[in-house]
Amino acid sequence: MFRKFLQTIHSLGIDPSADKVLLAVSGGVDSMVLTHLFMRTGISIGIAHINHRTRNGQSDADARFVNEYCTKNALVCHYAVMSDKDKAHGNFQDLAHHYRYAFFRKTADKQRYTHIVTAHHRDDQTETILMNILRGNGVHGMPEVTGQITRPLLHFTKKDIVAYAKNNNITYVSDTSNEIPGYTRNFLRLEIIPRLENLFPHLSQRLLALAERQSDDAALMEEVITSFIPRISQGNKYIYNISDLLNFSHNKMAVYHVFKKYGMNRAQAEMVTDNWHTPGRFVHTKTHEILIDRNTIIVCPLSDKSDLIFMFSPDENPILELPGALISATAEDSWVKTDDQKVLFVSEAVLNFPLTVRRWKPGDRFQPFGMNGASKKVKKFFTDEKVDRFSKHEKWLILSDNEIIWIAGMRASELTRFNRDDPGPFWKFVFEDISE
Repeated sequence: MFRKFLQTIHSLGIDPSADKVLLAVSGGVDSMVLTHLFMRTGISIGIAHINHRTRNGQSDADARFVNEYCTKNALVCHYAVMSDKDKAHGNFQDLAHHYRYAFFRKTADKQRYTHIVTAHHRDDQTETILMNILRGNGVHGMPEVTGQITRPLLHFTKKDIVAYAKNNNITYVSDTSNEIPGYTRNFLRLEIIPRLENLFPHLSQRLLALAERQSDDAALMEEVITSFIPRISQGNKYIYNISDLLNFSHNKMAVYHVFKKYGMNRAQAEMVTDNWHTPGRFVHTKTHEILIDRNTIIVCPLSDKSDLIFMFSPDENPILELPGALISATAEDSWVKTDDQKVLFVSEAVLNFPLTVRRWKPGDRFQPFGMNGASKKVKKFFTDEKVDRFSKHEKWLILSDNEIIWIAGMRASELTRFNRDDPGPFWKFVFEDISE
């Protein structure tokens, strides 16, 4: 099993000499075997464990077991406890799932793990495929790799894992909740699949083969469709022309296969095709925001950029490097009239260093140059200038004493106005967009 495991992690792109792996460990046989296998490889690993505070104290005992194992084997253990507040509203299984993966991703990001590895195996895959079929979600299982998530045990059965644990004297805990048929997955595993296997002895192999064929068909369909639909890259955004999608008679299917790589599901694809001519409609996936904008569809990764704040003291450092942009400043004895919105001359008397440079935030107001001092919401300014939903979050605002003096590259504030006979000195600011 170990030799096959080594081949698997190599094929999945895990580099023993360079990667740092975070293992999701519950303390059960699957995750303890996963831990043992990785320890044998010599790859740098850390353990992530969540105490869901369930099963009348059993989860506390599981947490102690994992912690003691990590201490004994000198492994770093990242530990989280799911509070009553975290599981107060909604289906517990769904809430626990989202809590776990949010914790894994946060830990991996903070501690610089390259992979998050789970112990899902082939029997789990069979259950997942059957659940998806019964729910009408398609004939597919869990991919071996989903972004940062890697599942190297999908080629091994539960029997393989239990046998490995026995042969290597691996200790583990048992989760009694896995034997309660009240949960859908447990009901399938305990009641339905054994009966189906009596009728179809090779059920697991057939379901896995069916899912693999469906995956190959879907990949080919996506490749063919996307070859006819070009996308335009603008920084971290992708833009698609709606007219290209309308060329397909089954455009709902085309939309789904083009955008599923961004997390779109079939219901969202239908919503998009039902709202071709409704600019401003958008859908959220787990990873992206997808916007219908006039004659195009714009895709942008989800991220919170509103908290990016930089302090700029051009008298100390004349160039400010920003994500996707540069602002340079030079002291000048005179000014030059220009219509270039990417260049701004300002009297030094107006400025109080350091300047604040940040993204737009709801509620921001400024006095656009040329409006005789009238105040306007920045959001309204963006709408009037036909700045789309995504692009407005990419704009940079320059502030002096908490007042917006320039929406870089777009419009200066009336606060920067000066008389022709102003003696100066002046500062010349130049904005350069380097995102494209």
